[in-house]
Amino acid sequence: ETNKVIAAAANFGHTLNGIPAWGPGAVTRVYFDTKGISGFYSAAPVLKQGETVRTIKPEAAVEKYIAAGAPSTNLRLHSGVVYKVDISKVELVYYIDASNSAQKTITPQYLISGQFYGRDLSGEKTDVASDFSYLVPAI
Repeated sequence: ETNKVIAAAANFGHTLNGIPAWGPGAVTRVYFDTKGISGFYSAAPVLKQGETVRTIKPEAAVEKYIAAGAPSTNLRLHSGVVYKVDISKVELVYYIDASNSAQKTITPQYLISGQFYGRDLSGEKTDVASDFSYLVPAI
């Protein structure tokens, strides 16, 4: 028996003035069949450039992240459930929602990502890491 690929898709990200776009509206998917490109879908809204804004430093974004209290953070940093957070990346991005959302303006955000470690139901620390991503407004 021979298996053939008859269709595939590829996702392509976007940048705006050199800053990566992130979120459901930040991807264009291109579909391929045996004859080539068969279609595409982009959830990106139509955008026009606004005024230039001053951004905070990445360190200030991390401080805001640490200070965020539950339930605004899915990590429950202040509840004792999470005992350790390893931040691997702090990146300036534009969050773009899907084009069918009510989003009218995009602003720079810091995407903070890494892993966190929590406790099991008995309260014991575990070595199981969970990935996280968290957005902090950069203005």
